[in-house]
Amino acid sequence: MSDSPEGTAIYEDNDLNDFYLNIPYKIDDFIWCIGSFEAVVSFFGLDIEKEFIKARVKKGKFADAVIFDDSKYSHDRASKDTFEKRETRIIPHNDYPLEFSYLFNSTILDFYKDIDGKVKVLKTENPDIAKARLIQYQQLWNSTNR
Repeated sequence: MSDSPEGTAIYEDNDLNDFYLNIPYKIDDFIWCIGSFEAVVSFFGLDIEKEFIKARVKKGKFADAVIFDDSKYSHDRASKDTFEKRETRIIPHNDYPLEFSYLFNSTILDFYKDIDGKVKVLKTENPDIAKARLIQYQQLWNSTNR
């Protein structure tokens, strides 16, 4: 973790698997997912992603996902929405960067691959910023087709 402004932290550990798999246990209500299912698989692998989904479903937490890729994998994930307690809307885009974000409670987690090739997470814990991001996500959600 590096020095960051108050309310933010950048995690850049070599192995973020434990960090990622702990997210479902921190969700109190609902989670928004924005980005690319392909990024999740690229960053953590298919087994870790399946473990994440299983933990979220077991905890009974629902998700809405706006996905910016048109991959076979993303469509496959979306076809399992009911079982995986999620609603997905796909915005077909072939050149979307490999990144994704989660928003839950007052927490925003932005996962990305930095210039050094390492996966990093920008964690922001701020109710006002989270509320603004929620409004942005809801507007994006409402502008997509089902």
